[in-house]
Amino acid sequence: MEILAHGSQWGEYVFVLAILSISGIFLASLLLYALVDSFKDGWDKDGTIAMLFIAGLLSLIIWGLIGTNEQGVTEYWKVRIIDFNEIYEKDYKIVDQEGVIYKIVKND
Repeated sequence: MEILAHGSQWGEYVFVLAILSISGIFLASLLLYALVDSFKDGWDKDGTIAMLFIAGLLSLIIWGLIGTNEQGVTEYWKVRIIDFNEIYEKDYKIVDQEGVIYKIVKND
């Protein structure tokens, strides 16, 4: 295996974190507003259902942030492969092919 290039997908990682963070901040502020409004005007059924829905969405976004952070940035290598067994023995997987050049990533 001859390594031709090495790279990482920082742009994708930062984009996903930014979108999830902005969405989380928006939903958290919306939930805070709904809570304050409910304490001020009294509890009603529709407001409670809306708050539970917003809290559920917020928990999904937090779960996505934690998962994205644990996964980290994807690193890849562009290689020319001589022996395919070497790829699988070193625990890599092929994700793309451009002629005789292969793009590989480390198996998780």
